[in-house]
Amino acid sequence: MTGFTDRPQDAVARSADAQLRAALELGDPDELRALYERLGRPRVEVPRLTETVRAAIVHAYAPGCGAHSDPRWRVKALCTEPPPPADSAERLGRAWARCWPRSG
Repeated sequence: MTGFTDRPQDAVARSADAQLRAALELGDPDELRALYERLGRPRVEVPRLTETVRAAIVHAYAPGCGAHSDPRWRVKALCTEPPPPADSAERLGRAWARCWPRSG
């Protein structure tokens, strides 16, 4: 598994990943959620990633994950609600207003 060393905390992470992979293969959503909670909701740490962006990535990326993907992303997507859809028109309006503010 890439990204792991021989530190004790990495052995724990490998063990959690193995348990999550097994639960994903069984396909029981209730058991998966219970395991996710028991393991303390393990997550992939990414420096400077906000929770909003993390949620968007998880729910956009995880549905297409393969069996060799990090199971923490897949489980997080299955055990959490997706973020509300972005209001593109509102975001475009804010961007437009910043680029071309009204004088007056």
